[in-house]
Amino acid sequence: MTIGLFVGSFDPVTLGHANIIERSLKCVDKLLIAVSVNSEKKGWLSIDQRMSLLEQLYQHEERIKVVRFDNELTVHFAKKHGVDVLIRGLRTSSDFTYEQQIGQMNRALAPELETVYLITDPVYQHVSSSMAREIDKYDGDLSLLLPKNIVQLVKQMRNQ
Repeated sequence: MTIGLFVGSFDPVTLGHANIIERSLKCVDKLLIAVSVNSEKKGWLSIDQRMSLLEQLYQHEERIKVVRFDNELTVHFAKKHGVDVLIRGLRTSSDFTYEQQIGQMNRALAPELETVYLITDPVYQHVSSSMAREIDKYDGDLSLLLPKNIVQLVKQMRNQ
């Protein structure tokens, strides 16, 4: 069984994330979605809220497991969870430059791990969590950026 790992802050999970997650299931038998804490950013949603959104979004997909990821190298986390493949999503060429550096370091630290880069479908190239937060700030239409079945949940979480 091939196990993949897709790490991100998912603050909130976007249509772009969903695109990469769903396409990665063609490459792996099981996918761990690791929700990370970025200490350099002030969270919009709590990590528990982000995990809950992902769990609800993929509640009917038995090959997906949502896990918490905090204060650890990705390769160490991957080894502990039997991961074979790191999944990374790319939107732009600047994403590739950044991800290439990380991928090379991960390869040096754990040569047995493969990294697979999936290019986001062009329709989602402009979609980002930071854009969703900005649109929400001015009460814009989040359904343009987030999976429709979680838009209302995000709004409820934001008002708690």
